[in-house]
Amino acid sequence: MTRRSVGVLAAALVVVLSGTVGYSTTSGSPAAAAQTDPAANLTLPQSLLDTQYTDCRIEPIDNSVGCTEALLAEINYGLATERLAPMALPSNWYSLSVPEQTFVVVDLERVARGLQPFRGLSFIWDAVAQTGAESYQDPPTPQGYAWEGTEWAGGVANPLQADFVWMYNDGFGSPNIDCPSAGAPGCWIHRNNMLAVGSCTTCLVGAGYATVDGFASVAAVFVEPNGAAPPLAFTWANNVAPFLGRPQPTEPPVSGSSRPATGGYREVAADGGIFAMGAPYYGSMGGTPLAAPVVGMAVDPWTAGYWEVAADGGVFTFNAPFYGSEGGVALQAPVAGIAL
Repeated sequence: MTRRSVGVLAAALVVVLSGTVGYSTTSGSPAAAAQTDPAANLTLPQSLLDTQYTDCRIEPIDNSVGCTEALLAEINYGLATERLAPMALPSNWYSLSVPEQTFVVVDLERVARGLQPFRGLSFIWDAVAQTGAESYQDPPTPQGYAWEGTEWAGGVANPLQADFVWMYNDGFGSPNIDCPSAGAPGCWIHRNNMLAVGSCTTCLVGAGYATVDGFASVAAVFVEPNGAAPPLAFTWANNVAPFLGRPQPTEPPVSGSSRPATGGYREVAADGGIFAMGAPYYGSMGGTPLAAPVVGMAVDPWTAGYWEVAADGGVFTFNAPFYGSEGGVALQAPVAGIAL
């Protein structure tokens, strides 16, 4: 069945969502321990919506740098409201297929919350997800596994927008057609599928993409197999983790190294705003609600990016790798600064 009678998420982009979840046993099942649902859909500042309207073209998939950065800023706004660090895409992002990007962003949302990443994409479940993408609706739900879930998004600009509506705009009043009223069982089902918790030592993903009548259709399948995992086409360990930032140098860079020439300097304000004077600007937390004021920043000598640190220990990264933070941890005293 074709489903297109939905609400508008962004100007001229009509988005619709659907999803399912099931499990054969609740003991040890990821679905049995899903995280708490948000109280309401996330309301974005008009400035972020304006950027999306300007930088995301109306076409089946917009993988341009401008649209990618605009939608990533929306996701990072959502993460900041949960006191989590901004998402940093792997350096190979633009070379990935739409299904691979879908898998990556799902796992980045999981890792941001301290959850184990799903292992990888399976040829078997990719085919199931592709069936849903091509039919412009939820994929067929796998049966007989410890836990399974499916989800679909139609009319999105790219997998980052699918992630945003699945994770932050999935409650009552959203494009989620499985959430017709507040508290309905289908509310936040996409978020729960993506953040399903538990051991997940064998949890796998299938992802698919198609263009239907000029609209992008992105689908995903999540499965916890009962036995040995089937062959994987694309994995977190081999195809994602190695591209997430660069390690800190073990010694000062020397002449002829790959350290970028920066020059100039930056100022950081208590609200996280960055003022760059003759130095590269990669973004800031300025204008984003923070649980505690920013008290310092440090520069990555390899990428010329930087970190901001808040008094509660939260760390926010900009063109620099994320190694963890004390955000959300009860501290005996406020953090006073950050250093390499």
